[in-house]
Amino acid sequence: MNRYPDEYIAVQKYFQIQASEDGTKNKALLSFGSSTGEEAITLASMYFSSNKFTVFGVDLDDNSLVKAKASAAAHTPKLDDGKISFFNGKDTDMSVNGPYDAIFANSVLCSHGNTSHGGGATPKSIVKKYPFSDFEASLEYLDANLNVGGVLAIVNTNYHFSDTKLYKKYKTLEQCSRNFVKKVDVNNVAYEEHSDVGMHDCVWIKEKK
Repeated sequence: MNRYPDEYIAVQKYFQIQASEDGTKNKALLSFGSSTGEEAITLASMYFSSNKFTVFGVDLDDNSLVKAKASAAAHTPKLDDGKISFFNGKDTDMSVNGPYDAIFANSVLCSHGNTSHGGGATPKSIVKKYPFSDFEASLEYLDANLNVGGVLAIVNTNYHFSDTKLYKKYKTLEQCSRNFVKKVDVNNVAYEEHSDVGMHDCVWIKEKK
């Protein structure tokens, strides 16, 4: 619960400012790779409890989704009916519940590589298992389901969003401190020096289609 508070607060403040500009428009938020539901429940109960916000969680693992639904149902205080909906991305396309006003994709767009032989992951094993082209394709899929004026919130990736073709459509809103996944320089197939230390861009506003 509440794993990335600086990110969540930045999005919350953005929507508070936006509310004065677009009135009472309802907002749809997506937790991408929602796992057992902690992030979706955090968003619904702590940051976006207003009935103007609906939170969706998508994952590919049925067991995780069963746990997420149970946790949401048992939450105290009780969440309003329809406040959170979880669905399996293999059965239901993300677009069915979109487009979204915010997409959170935290600790999802990354691989820790092959650690079966000890010594931890290497840049080569990460690039082989999760190439930059897959990272970029995932972001394009998220972008296709995000409204203009919406926000993309991402902590922990192997690569920089700023290196993608998509990036030119966005502007940075916030930096976060809880990045612990090392960035890989694809050209040199090596970890970027000090890439796991300090602040990194983590929230972006979509300015163009």
